[in-house]
Amino acid sequence: EDIQVVEAPKLDSSAEGGPFTLDEFMALWLEATEQGNCDTQSIEKGKFIRDGNNEMNSKCQEMAMYGRVKWHAFQKIIQLLRLKRRDKFIDIGHGIGNTPLQAAFTTGCEARGIEILESRCLMSRVLKGLVEERRDAMLVGGEERLPTGVIKLRYADFTDPSQQKFITECNKIFVNNAEDIFGCRSGKSNGRTLNSYLAGLFALMKPGAVMVTFERVLELGRTLSEENKGRLMRGLPESQDASFFECTWHSLGRNAVTWSYTNNVVVWVHRRVQQSTGSTALFLCNNKDCCKKTKSKPNGAVENADQALLREKCAFCSQPRLPCPRQKVPLFSGSEVTSDCDSDTGNGSSEREALSQSESSSDDCDDSSYRCSKSRRQQN
Repeated sequence: EDIQVVEAPKLDSSAEGGPFTLDEFMALWLEATEQGNCDTQSIEKGKFIRDGNNEMNSKCQEMAMYGRVKWHAFQKIIQLLRLKRRDKFIDIGHGIGNTPLQAAFTTGCEARGIEILESRCLMSRVLKGLVEERRDAMLVGGEERLPTGVIKLRYADFTDPSQQKFITECNKIFVNNAEDIFGCRSGKSNGRTLNSYLAGLFALMKPGAVMVTFERVLELGRTLSEENKGRLMRGLPESQDASFFECTWHSLGRNAVTWSYTNNVVVWVHRRVQQSTGSTALFLCNNKDCCKKTKSKPNGAVENADQALLREKCAFCSQPRLPCPRQKVPLFSGSEVTSDCDSDTGNGSSEREALSQSESSSDDCDDSSYRCSKSRRQQN
């Protein structure tokens, strides 16, 4: 089946400015790590950060993974999120805290993080303190700037019901679920994956919420567009209640993350859509007889709000929701790639160059814009 691939929006150079530019924030981060007699790469390779990968204290997770999104790539994610000062941002699995800090410093939004490994959360709080010290020292001379956003870094398991409010109060969310780490690879045998919890939490967020992930969250089911396409094929009318979200993919280019320097990195942008009953997430049954009998009465997408559990079957006829076919990352030919390099390695200020040299030995960055109108969907 062919799927329409939505081209990534052009970065909006006229977007509202934040307290600090990316270069300025990177300079503060560099000064902070130097003050702490360390550098980002040494911190990440250290036993304090790496050892926790196999030391879990969670009912739902057996192992973790560490990987960082690079500065320029996360700035693109910020723009895909359309992150503004009035928003609340959260990173699930915030690691050493670089993404919440970058969001708060470059946009002024409130930025939260939740991290299951205590050692990483402790390190993130140390780095937060050091960066804020350098910011305060910079502003001693009386320079006027917009205030940076409030930063809240929490040591907790995001699947714990007690953390639900902390997460669902936010309207912009980033999750590094690359390499199936939120799937069967790290889940325990309780019948649910981390992606399952993530899907339920996203459904509990208000319409307009945006979630960026490295792998599509298949547990959400089919998008509004996919469901309405199926309804038309079954002779049913389109409806805004057919599904509660839309999803598109966008390329960050190469050299965008610390775990891959050569591969094109793709992210998936999930957006909660407005439906007929306000903020409640809905879906419609795909059974034509059921739709006729119930006059297409929608189902609430969340079956158990306390457990962030999505409904898998129609509440009226028990027919399962249609599964979302697993999609592989789109392949690109040379003609579909146009170079638009703007990376951590070689463009920009000396501070950016110093940071990039400490985190990557590659000087051949190609952070590209990808243009593609269609891709083949492949099912596993």
